[in-house]
Amino acid sequence: MLSHFTDSSIPRLIFAPLILGLCQGSVDGYASDLADQRNVIFDHLDTRDGLSHTVVETLTQDQHGFIWIGTQEGLNRYDGYGFETFHHLTGDPKSLSHDFVWDLLEDSNGDLWVATDEGLNRFNPRDGSFERIAHGVDSHDRSGSVLLDTDC
Repeated sequence: MLSHFTDSSIPRLIFAPLILGLCQGSVDGYASDLADQRNVIFDHLDTRDGLSHTVVETLTQDQHGFIWIGTQEGLNRYDGYGFETFHHLTGDPKSLSHDFVWDLLEDSNGDLWVATDEGLNRFNPRDGSFERIAHGVDSHDRSGSVLLDTDC
């Protein structure tokens, strides 16, 4: 699963399978077995496949298996077959606040949060719209934190 983790328990979860793999004699063999069990297939996807831009700033996979890709020209949702792209639409307050997507996070409630050049957005999966939560997001902070300017 492609995810953005900040939980301190994650390293323990990563080291346990690694140690088991070493005990089996080969990390490469273990990694191959794990990929076979999960039917992991990697593919090259680009703008010819529907990706909105060649520069990817962030990506995550949600609890439903969708891969979300933030680019300099919109947000893309990949379902394994094709892309659905979300853009800022002037005059539409339920669209993304900006096309430049810096960061993505799915919270423990399953809400997808999208940090753009113009603020923080929450995706509404029922109708494919966005709720603009905050302006003045410092999305250039690459520490994994979303910072809000509460003076906006």
